[in-house]
Amino acid sequence: MLAPVLLLYAIKLIPNWRAKEIVLSYFFAHEDVDIFNAKCDAFAKIQLPLMIRPRAVNAIKEHQLNGDRVVVVSASAENWLSFWCQSYNLELIATQLEVKHNKITGKINGFNCYGMEKKARLEAIVNINEYKEIYAYGDSKGDEDILAMATHPFYRHFH
Repeated sequence: MLAPVLLLYAIKLIPNWRAKEIVLSYFFAHEDVDIFNAKCDAFAKIQLPLMIRPRAVNAIKEHQLNGDRVVVVSASAENWLSFWCQSYNLELIATQLEVKHNKITGKINGFNCYGMEKKARLEAIVNINEYKEIYAYGDSKGDEDILAMATHPFYRHFH
């Protein structure tokens, strides 16, 4: 059922935020936010550790040992990542989902945290001029603006 949406996105006839809202609505619209968050926490406990590259976790731990500020900036819904980030003491900037009457609507609250929006959100909480060195890690086209800010950009690999 979602194949036409994904095709329209792939050929750039609809933007990624709109495709994301359609997919989110299909799977999660009208779901109770507390039940949704419980499922997200379970996902973060069970599935995320299997999906995150061990070298990424090692890089995070190394930065933390060095006293570095570590901020995860993701286009994913913050609900999916918040438990995992809290367990590692990480700051999180991610796409926020709209909730009305304690139900997920399937729409994005504000803007999809992708591309230039990642940079804008990061700059809203971090004065990058206060840092001599900035490490950034990314694995998609949506990370280009964040990687361009870094003195040490890593695309699809970790140091």
